[in-house]
Amino acid sequence: MKASGIGETVEDKLRHSLQQQKLLADISQKVNSMTRSCPDCTDILRLIGEHTNVSRISVFLNNSTGTATRNAFTWCNEGITDYQNKQQNLSYAIVPSLKKKLVEQGRIVSADINQLPDDFSSILRPLGIKSILIFPLFVQAEFSGFIGFDECLVNKQWDSDEVELLRTIANIISATFERNKYHQQLHDSETQLKMAIENTDTGLWDWNIPTGQVYFNDIWLKQLGYDRSEIKPHLSAWEKLVHPDDMPAAEEALNKHLAGETGDYQNLHRLLTKSGDWKWVLDRGKVIEWNDAGEPIRAIGTHIDMDRHKKVEDELRIANATKDKFFSIIAHDLRGPIGSLMQISELIAEKGNVDEATLYKFLNSQKELTKSTYRLLENLLNWAKYNEKQIENNPKILNINNIIDETVEHIHYQLSKKSIELTKEYSGVYEAYADENMVKLIIRNLLSNALKFTPNKGSVSIGLAHTNGFLTVSIEDSGVGIAKENIDKILSDDQFFTTAGTENEKGTGLGLKICKNFISMNHGSIKIESEPAKGTRISFTLPRQSV
Repeated sequence: MKASGIGETVEDKLRHSLQQQKLLADISQKVNSMTRSCPDCTDILRLIGEHTNVSRISVFLNNSTGTATRNAFTWCNEGITDYQNKQQNLSYAIVPSLKKKLVEQGRIVSADINQLPDDFSSILRPLGIKSILIFPLFVQAEFSGFIGFDECLVNKQWDSDEVELLRTIANIISATFERNKYHQQLHDSETQLKMAIENTDTGLWDWNIPTGQVYFNDIWLKQLGYDRSEIKPHLSAWEKLVHPDDMPAAEEALNKHLAGETGDYQNLHRLLTKSGDWKWVLDRGKVIEWNDAGEPIRAIGTHIDMDRHKKVEDELRIANATKDKFFSIIAHDLRGPIGSLMQISELIAEKGNVDEATLYKFLNSQKELTKSTYRLLENLLNWAKYNEKQIENNPKILNINNIIDETVEHIHYQLSKKSIELTKEYSGVYEAYADENMVKLIIRNLLSNALKFTPNKGSVSIGLAHTNGFLTVSIEDSGVGIAKENIDKILSDDQFFTTAGTENEKGTGLGLKICKNFISMNHGSIKIESEPAKGTRISFTLPRQSV
């Protein structure tokens, strides 16, 4: 009999232990399924009540100041009265011993409530409570409420195993509220970030580094003109959008941050918009999560539209270069010719000391020097007006043949002086819709350049052709040519490239810039084809009718 009794006791203990483990597993499953910011503990309390068979279980949560508490969740056994509605604003000032004991001792356990302090027992008696077990709930190390187990039928002796089980459950419930508080804080933080980003028109990206998946917010997409369906949420989509010239610097900055060499990632680069344009953006981000091996697994960042800022910056840089070049021309390119004119004028004034042949030579030199200086001044003034946006464009139908003939007449002396053969490779009348003064200056500059860079006994040809609603004017010479790397410099807005002519004629680099600007103002385009020692062909287009 003794052996049998011992066997039954062990079996009961094993069964009881399994029941406790099942209870904890069921509660954990319930907890893991909770997604609300304030989880509903009703099902958890029911599981506990069915296991312990206590009369009543209640979860009390403190107010924001911690001065009062309310009954948030209650489960009652069969036949036990539910007082939840009457326990919604319990001030700790009325029951100071309750909070004091929970915080200092970590629990309140009593088989007879009459042994508790009067402030506490006087509240429990009207609820029909005979015995009680209470555990505090701590959320982020702050006393946030408590869970109470009431026995209303008998004076219950709480055994140690049961006390430890309920303490574990109380800790699980505390952890549940703490987890959800963290989630709420994260949600609030993300909401604040989202509002801040939306209010500042800032794009947001969130990168899962191991998978390459990237979330782009609506503003990120809007800045580039794309719909969400048009951009794959992956790093590879971003890589395809970055300008090829900017990618090496972007990758270097990103890899340095991922390797921990920099505190954050930051790079200014261009991205391809849906319209096919390139937009400057300031891309900034930071790793916020790492795995157990210390490897980065998540990074978030912002995407700020810097296109207008970058364009203003470029405009300022060009303006500075323009200003510097303007003063350089005044100080050097104009000073030299004017000084030469002064010397020639002094020699002419001393007519008695100069023979007629020398005087004639000086007069011709003065004539050519005056013409070149006038052209320089004309270009300088037009360039200044263009940069100040003071030039008016008055387009009309022009007879381009007449403009070419007039210009050739003006350069007749230069042609004969260098024995250059000029041919017109066109027949018929050619017209264009453009500003007359601008077109005259364009053709005059291009022909002057062709003569300057063509050696003696060379050739210059002018061609006219109609193509797709445009007139194409081409001027080709057999001159010194231009190296490929210098062509971009010639047409650049913020660089000034020039070389001396075949007879050491000086230049400023203004002529072709003005041509490019005026052609653009008249809705045309310019193209330079050249090879060193093989000559140059410059062609430009103008619309034949109003655009």
